[in-house]
Amino acid sequence: MRATLSCGFLGVSLDWRGKGELESSDVIKTRQVRRNDTLHSIAAEEYRDPALWRNIARANGIINPRDLQPGTVLMIPSLQP
Repeated sequence: MRATLSCGFLGVSLDWRGKGELESSDVIKTRQVRRNDTLHSIAAEEYRDPALWRNIARANGIINPRDLQPGTVLMIPSLQP
């Protein structure tokens, strides 16, 4: 027996102008550290690349990346082209 699959797609509007704050790696933003967050996981979510965790550490004066406390508000710097 073979499985069959059907799927449908909805259209998405790409007109983002005037729709609020940008949410991408080219704007500076802040983020509150949650339980079990690491700089690697935050960089993966924000930049789609965990290897860029040093940008976040440098921007926030973090010397020990393993000493990240829940509730801390971090500045997430924009990525420079």
